[in-house]
Amino acid sequence: NGAGKTTTIKIVEPAEAPREPVSPRKVLSLFLALFLGGCGGVFLAMLSYKLEDRVWSDADVENDVGLKVLGSVPRVSWTARKQLALIGLRDKFSIAAEALSGIRGLMDRNSQGKTFLFTSSEPREGKTICSCNTAIMSAKGDMRVLLVDLDMRRPQVARIWSKSIPEVKNQDWSLIHALCDTNPPAFESLCTKTELPNLDIVVSHIARDINPAEVLGTKRLREFLEWAGSHYDRVIIDSPPLGAASDAMVLSGLVDGVVLVLRFNRTKKSIARRCVKKLNEGGANILGAIINDVDLSRVGHEYGPYYGGY
Repeated sequence: NGAGKTTTIKIVEPAEAPREPVSPRKVLSLFLALFLGGCGGVFLAMLSYKLEDRVWSDADVENDVGLKVLGSVPRVSWTARKQLALIGLRDKFSIAAEALSGIRGLMDRNSQGKTFLFTSSEPREGKTICSCNTAIMSAKGDMRVLLVDLDMRRPQVARIWSKSIPEVKNQDWSLIHALCDTNPPAFESLCTKTELPNLDIVVSHIARDINPAEVLGTKRLREFLEWAGSHYDRVIIDSPPLGAASDAMVLSGLVDGVVLVLRFNRTKKSIARRCVKKLNEGGANILGAIINDVDLSRVGHEYGPYYGGY
C-alpha cells in the first residue's frame, strides 16, 4: 500500500509436538469420576436410608418394629387438628371414624383389662387424637368410659373439649393438683360429663410449681387408677411421648395395656424400635400400634372411591 508498512515475524522458540494429549486428561477424569460417584452414592444411600426408616405400611410396623397393627387412621385434610380429635363424635360417616371404630373393635376382642395407655415415640404423632376417638367409640359401644389426661407437661384434652364443655378450660384445679393435695378430694369430683352419656373426662392443666415426674410415682395415682377401673368399663389414658419424657414408661407399668401411635411417613422405625424396647424392659403389655395420618393417595386404597360418596 501507499504507506509501505511491513510486518516482521521472529521465531522465539520453535514449537514441539506434545508427547501426550492435553485433553482429555484420562487419569484426572478417572479420579474425579470415582470421587464424585462415591460421594453421590453415599448421599443417595443416606437419602434412601432416611426414607426407608419411616413408617409407610403395616409391613413396616410388623416386620421392622415388631408390633401388631391395630389399624390405620386415614388423613383428613378438611378439618383442623383440634376438630380431628372429636371426629368420631362430629363426623360419624367419615372414613377416619370408621377406621377408629374398627380399632375399638379389635381392642374389645383382643385385650384383657380396663385401663389402656396411649403414647407415641415423638410429639405430634396423633396419640391424643387416637385416645379421644377411641374413648368416644368405646362410649358409643355401650361402655362406661373415662378419658384421663395424664400428659401433665402438655395437656390437650381440656383444650379439645373446651368448645362443648367451656368450664374445663379455665379450671384452676385439675388432676395434677388433686394428686399432690395433702387433703385430696373424692375422685368423683375430678370427672366431668360430656355430651355422650357414657363418657366422662378428667383433665390436667400445667402447674409450674409441680413436677409431673414426682406425681407419677405417688401412691395417690395408683389409687386413682384403681378407683377408675372399678367404676368404669374402660379407662383411656393420654400420656406424654416416650421420647420426650419418662412419664409413659412409669405409667405403662400401672395399666393393663399400651397402644403405640405412629405417624405415616414421619415416625422413624429406628426410634419406634427403641420405644418398644423400653416398654418391654419396663414390663409393659403392648397391645399393638396405630398408624395415624395415612395418606391414601400415596399408598393406594381400594376403599377411597367408595367413601368418597359420603
